[in-house]
Amino acid sequence: PAGPTLIFARHSFSDDGLFICIFVLYRCITKFHDMAGCGGQCPLTQQFWYVYILKCSKGELYTGCTNNLEDRINRHNMGQVIATKNNLPVELLTYIAFTDKYKAYDFEKYLKQGSGRAFSKRHLQ
Repeated sequence: PAGPTLIFARHSFSDDGLFICIFVLYRCITKFHDMAGCGGQCPLTQQFWYVYILKCSKGELYTGCTNNLEDRINRHNMGQVIATKNNLPVELLTYIAFTDKYKAYDFEKYLKQGSGRAFSKRHLQ
């Protein structure tokens, strides 16, 4: 059995504050001390790679990938990311966490291409 493979979170903003819905998919752990199914690493300390989608000030969507989501969003909003520096501020719409770096970058690539871009626009704008 494999370890946790994916975490999905969708942020919704309202007058009542921030609503976050998180779905976690686990396929391995039966006992805390038995981490063999998770590559020997506790899922609470495991490195995650995040594919995220931002809404820019002009309404455009931006998709990116990082292993430090909070820092990356801060860098976007400080104008340190060339692709978004002229569309500030940015708003985090959603992110997906992967335990596999290459799967994360493959998913980012999918979201930046035809059907993935159409999916993002249809479901997130």
